[in-house]
Order: sequence, then structure tokens, then C-alpha cells
Amino acid sequence: MVLADDVTGNGFMDLLVSTMNGNVIALGTDVQYHPMKAWTSREQGNNNVELRDGRQGIFVTEGYRHHGDKVGATMMLEFEIVDKRPVKGFGAGSGTYSVKVSIGGNAVLLQKTYTRPGKYLEELPCPARRQYSTIYVQMVNELGQHFEDRVAMSFNMRFYRAMKWVLVLPFVAMAGVIVFIKDMQHMLPV
Repeated sequence: MVLADDVTGNGFMDLLVSTMNGNVIALGTDVQYHPMKAWTSREQGNNNVELRDGRQGIFVTEGYRHHGDKVGATMMLEFEIVDKRPVKGFGAGSGTYSVKVSIGGNAVLLQKTYTRPGKYLEELPCPARRQYSTIYVQMVNELGQHFEDRVAMSFNMRFYRAMKWVLVLPFVAMAGVIVFIKDMQHMLPV
């Protein structure tokens, strides 16, 4: 079986080939990576054989795709709906795209319907607890075809970095004031 994705993180597609005797081989290519070109599992969502690259689908844009710790109550996520079909929808009408963004496929963060392809920037709530998770961005068009993209993220995992400064800065400031005042007493006339 052959899978395609940017495994090494260098911006190019890599092929993962598994053999009958259990070997797994990673082969690098010169093809630029794009999320709609990736083939990350044997079946791709509900549509096992649907053509995605250059035709129709949804993906998280490059600026929001890389792993990063999301801190706070909300986060921004930009995704692009692609639809290059010659005739969209039933007849000559435009297509509709039901988009669902969820954490781990279960906790729904956004469920919205769009009427035209393009880039969309949405503000989503972050989970209330610290966790590593996968964000699923799923789209169903007016014909019931299903497309999805996944991005790994962490939420509030490094909040302690700010907490250490909240604890250390008052101590350092007070110690500096005490040292400065102690030196000032020797300089002042008695």
C-alpha cells in the first residue's frame, strides 16, 4: 500500500510504501505539497475514490496548518473551500457547502453553510482543558459528497511559561528595590 503526505515537513510530498513482509519505506519526491494532494489513509473519508486535487474539496490554509500551541479561550482558523466543477449544484445554480469543524471528530466547534467557494477565517472556541488533539475540517456539498482535512494542534499546553514570570517578576523587582535602598543608605549623610 502507498500513502502520500509531507511526512518529513520539507514542503514536498513523500510516499510511504509498505511491503508484504512488513517493511515501511519513505520515498521523497520533488512534487510540492498541497493538502488536497495528500492520501493519508486507504479510504478518504466517506468518498473513497473522489478526485480532490484540482476539482473539489476543503483544506486548512498554510498559515494555520503548522502545529502550534493555541492559548486562550478562542483561536482563529482559516480554511479554503475549492470547487472547480464546470456546473455547480443541481442545474445551473451555485453549490452549497456545509462545513463542520470539530476536535477529534466529536466536539463540534463550528457548523455553518457557505454558498460559494473561497477562503474563510473563523473564530473558534478552544477546549477548556489542556490537550493535544486533531482538528477535523469537514465539508459536504449539495450532492452529499464528503471532503475533509485534518490538522494536529495543542491547546493551552504551555500556559506555565507565562505563569513563571507572574511568580518570578515581583520577587526580582522587590529584591532589586531592597538592594538599591540598602546601597542608598550608605551614600546618604547621617
